[in-house]
Amino acid sequence: MFASLIATTGISNSRSAAAAALTSRDGRSALNAAPSCWAIHQSFPFAPSGQYWLLTRKLIVAQPFFCDMTTAGGGWVLIGRGRQDWTFDWAGQGTSAAVRGITNGPGAFAPAALPSTRVNALLNGRSVESLTDGIRLRRATDTNGTGWQEIQLHTASMRAFTWEFNGGQPLKSVQFNSAPTKQVGPTGDWRKQSTYNLALDNTYRRVFTGPVAYNHNRAGFTYGRTVRGSTSPKSYMWSQHNNGLYAVPFTQVFLRPKISDANVGFAPIRSTGTAAATIARIPSSIPQTMTWGVRGVQIDSTDPDPLGQSPVYGLAQIGNTMYVGGKFHWVEHHNTGGLVNQPWLAAFDMNTGAWQPGFHPSLDGAVFDLKSTPDGRLIVGGNFTNVNGVTDTAGLAILDPTTGAPTPGWSATVANSRFGSTRPYVRTIEVNGNDIYIGGSFSKITGGPGATMVAVGGVGRVSLTDGTPDTNWRVYTDGTPMDLASSANPGQIHLAGFFKNVGTTNANMTSNIAIVTLNTSDGAVVPLPAPHFWGGLDQYAVTEYNGAIFHGGQQKWLARYDAGFNFTRGVQMWPHGDIQALEVVDGVLFGGCHCNGFSIVDPTMTHADGISWVGAWDPANLNRNLNFHPQWVMNTSAEGGWELLGDTAGCLWVGADVIQGARPTDWLGGFARFCPPDTTAPSQPSRRGAKSGPRIFWIGSTDDSHVAPNYEILRNDRVIAVVSSTTRSYNVPGRGHYFVRAIDRAGNRSASTSVYLR
Repeated sequence: MFASLIATTGISNSRSAAAAALTSRDGRSALNAAPSCWAIHQSFPFAPSGQYWLLTRKLIVAQPFFCDMTTAGGGWVLIGRGRQDWTFDWAGQGTSAAVRGITNGPGAFAPAALPSTRVNALLNGRSVESLTDGIRLRRATDTNGTGWQEIQLHTASMRAFTWEFNGGQPLKSVQFNSAPTKQVGPTGDWRKQSTYNLALDNTYRRVFTGPVAYNHNRAGFTYGRTVRGSTSPKSYMWSQHNNGLYAVPFTQVFLRPKISDANVGFAPIRSTGTAAATIARIPSSIPQTMTWGVRGVQIDSTDPDPLGQSPVYGLAQIGNTMYVGGKFHWVEHHNTGGLVNQPWLAAFDMNTGAWQPGFHPSLDGAVFDLKSTPDGRLIVGGNFTNVNGVTDTAGLAILDPTTGAPTPGWSATVANSRFGSTRPYVRTIEVNGNDIYIGGSFSKITGGPGATMVAVGGVGRVSLTDGTPDTNWRVYTDGTPMDLASSANPGQIHLAGFFKNVGTTNANMTSNIAIVTLNTSDGAVVPLPAPHFWGGLDQYAVTEYNGAIFHGGQQKWLARYDAGFNFTRGVQMWPHGDIQALEVVDGVLFGGCHCNGFSIVDPTMTHADGISWVGAWDPANLNRNLNFHPQWVMNTSAEGGWELLGDTAGCLWVGADVIQGARPTDWLGGFARFCPPDTTAPSQPSRRGAKSGPRIFWIGSTDDSHVAPNYEILRNDRVIAVVSSTTRSYNVPGRGHYFVRAIDRAGNRSASTSVYLR
């Protein structure tokens, strides 16, 4: 981006000519960028359609776009175009240069669309509903591209623009060509009369953005069934079959934000300059490439979850080591293809990803959860009967983090009686003070120096010191607990799972529908309001953060409660999407899920955002944080994220059946690490030298990335140019208040210099 801006600013050496350009805002260069195509048309009504430079407060730096200056009053900005094979991805498609450079004809048939973030910057932070002209579609109506249809879609609740039309963004009205505007609304199925499927008839008044089986699931802005297309690469109306049905027309998508200089929102910069500004600290959507991983899934008669195909279910960090547990069979080195026979549990360097061969415990069953102790040992829970052949290590053990050997003098083992011959297992572990809470499928815990035995019902508590079970904390469930989470209230702990009722030896079973809070004093159920559900009962995950409780499970549902367990908001995954794990990293709530569709806010069902196996939400309101939108590929089992863990570097680790990162060459083996980008601003440049006519000089900046930053030149209230990292002076175009600041590759901006008066 910087190179193109540097090369195309076209700043004149004539101060008088440049100063005149600054007042014109005709969009013909970055120096005189306009706030919108509409603003250019208002000031220059005879300006032709073509490329223009635009700049809003949200764009920060001027960028070129294609403006339609003739249709219906002019002033439209092109945000996407193409025929079949639209992905409708939030991140856009193709390149921005393709969108503005090749706008029509067969060369434009391969879809290209601006990123949703750039479209929202063009809107300058306004909602799509604020656009009086809505979203404009221009679709071809014949194979030669001589006939066209105009559509204006008015959305009902698109708080920010998204390309995920196939998620069913609700509509409130639509206009076809010059026909009267038609009101549309809910039909009982939120996907109908939406951007997913607008159907006023089954011919030309239908817009379907979902995949069409007849066209081998290749999507676009498809017409109704009776409209015919062609297989010709030059046809403006495409179909998988020659003269076939469900024609997919070449389509251009426009918006007309009516933003003028008066309301673009720029404010004069103080003489002291601008403050430093850094990008949001959230893990990158592109996982780091790994050379080591795990491979294979072991399923046998002892597996309590034979349908589970993910290789990884547990993660824990101790020092600079990441421990990985699950159902995998081998440790694999991708570059050599070498396989190491180390099933169930392995260790990797947190920073390099290298396998740690010294940690090599021997287990005979799957690992479902891992936790670290305060003194740096590893707690392991699963359906194994022993570790390294040591007695009293069935289902639960504490291991040496270097060798994997069980800790001498610590023992706690689980057993079953109520489930007959089924092998017992620990599914979830939580360390709280000097206690280890465990949940799973077991009815007895035996441990400690005296081999104390206590009867429980899938939930128990043992001593962190020696493994002795607590005979006074006995909880019974009628199903399998799946997750435990500590509460900010030291007297409470949360439990989620596949059960309907919970009780103790001193109380009757209390129905809490798979999510419950227990007293740490006696295990009794804390009286709380009944949780809110749409349907289904089983829950996989629960966590607490900043006074709120979150849980999710098989009903495709993520719910938020306040500290009193009163329901505040929920999100549904569609068309499928069990929430399987929850984790908060740097104030962002992440949810691993069996989901590769959309997340829709309840109860209004008014906005759909694409999701890819792991989503990020604002814990305060469950709005999606779309700065995290993973780019990766799952195995054919497509189970998604089963375990999430934030490490001490702010990275998010995901245990899943993942096999590839953002590119085909980015191999991943069972787990992925998403790390935040650089969020440190470059150092502040400083003014240098005396006046030399119209030229300003500065002393350069440094950056922690060890790559020299580029520099933005600001005049009065906005950026007028970007210059290369080697530049230390600039010929200013006319009188004004000028400033210089550095910008690194990640987008962090330094504090600027103080003002240069010219």
